[in-house]
Amino acid sequence: TFSTPLTPLFAAVINHYRRAYPHVTLTLHEMATLRQLDGLAQRTLDLGFIRPPERGRAEEFKLTAMRQDPLVAVLPTTPALSRKKTIAMRDLKGMPFVMYPPGAGTGIYPQIFRLCREAGFVPHVALEAGEASTIIGLVAAGCGVSLLPKSFDRIRMDGVCYRPIADEAATTTLLLAQRRDEVSPLVEAFVALAMEAARE
Repeated sequence: TFSTPLTPLFAAVINHYRRAYPHVTLTLHEMATLRQLDGLAQRTLDLGFIRPPERGRAEEFKLTAMRQDPLVAVLPTTPALSRKKTIAMRDLKGMPFVMYPPGAGTGIYPQIFRLCREAGFVPHVALEAGEASTIIGLVAAGCGVSLLPKSFDRIRMDGVCYRPIADEAATTTLLLAQRRDEVSPLVEAFVALAMEAARE
């Protein structure tokens, strides 16, 4: 997923694997969840770090839960809302949202709509952007609010603050996806190292 390279878990797994298997070349691609699942199905990818897909693809793959990540509200620093220590989804009712486009294939897009519906409203999507850094920049410019996995709070930008979301369902799981018929020992070794790093 787009947020995975920002996590310490990702760095630990890549570093451990490179040390254990120095003869193996790792080729990394940053892409959304559904694009990764397509790559796995087409055998152009061996593994994927994904968020739970909202469409019925999960059963096609072996998914290993790595960690739970809270979602955070991405807010401009000017309104009174940014002075709150914690945000409830209902606090965002009536505010414009900046989001990934629906065709980006991210698991978070439908999740935001679901969280808003559970809080009693449908979000008004004011702007769409394909990159998280652009979404954060648009929030800084006062164009709206957004929700992203907490790992994005490492991106510091003037005019933006990140706040925890009080709603219990505002979390997302980081999953390691692979083909069910995968037999490569190098892939299995990566999965084992990833699970070990996640436990640590």
